[in-house]
Amino acid sequence: MTKQLLFLVRHGQTELNVADKLQGWIDSPLTAEGMKSARQLSHMLRKVDFAAAYASDLERQQVTARLILQKHPETTLHVNTGLREMYFGALEGQPMRRVFIEIVRRYGLRTARNLYAGDGNIMAMTNSFAALDSTDQAEDYRTLQQRMTTTMQHICDQNEDGNILIVSSGLSLSNYLYGLDRSVINGHLLDNTSVSLVDVEDGVPTVLAVNLTSTRDLTNILKETNTITD
Repeated sequence: MTKQLLFLVRHGQTELNVADKLQGWIDSPLTAEGMKSARQLSHMLRKVDFAAAYASDLERQQVTARLILQKHPETTLHVNTGLREMYFGALEGQPMRRVFIEIVRRYGLRTARNLYAGDGNIMAMTNSFAALDSTDQAEDYRTLQQRMTTTMQHICDQNEDGNILIVSSGLSLSNYLYGLDRSVINGHLLDNTSVSLVDVEDGVPTVLAVNLTSTRDLTNILKETNTITD
């Protein structure tokens, strides 16, 4: 029986996060705050023994992963492009304010507010972005969820028992977690450098925790799962 614990981490804050723009596959560097929080997370995870680590080829994910691994110099970082953020097509780099206005025009103010105020769901949010793409190339929920699920399965298949660090992006990780358990994700995306934990036994994933940001909460669940002992 194989048993793995996936540490799903959203990258640190970026310049486009601060500007409130859709990033997608655009490379945006981490801010000073983003680098600081990644180093803090490295300290929070210092007692975890990682068997492997993964990130996509996007700079924000790579830098976040490497900062976390400063406390784990023996752990190799592998690149898997399947961990990229959702591709937004023509919406790449667009201000969220402009996108929201277009959502209002198309679906109405109430629906738009529900989508982005936490009362909607990740599936509807993802599909709304895809519907606005004039090039018809943006990923919809089904496409993104399938990509992330396949990527996670591939990562698990590559490894034996142990803890695996996986750094990705907000919408991609939210879609993956929503696909596993719709009750754990609402319309709010995961916070920067938050940790979500997924237990995988014999290839079957179970969500243990979502969007952990405090040392206390993270430490408590790591002790509960016997990932750390003190």
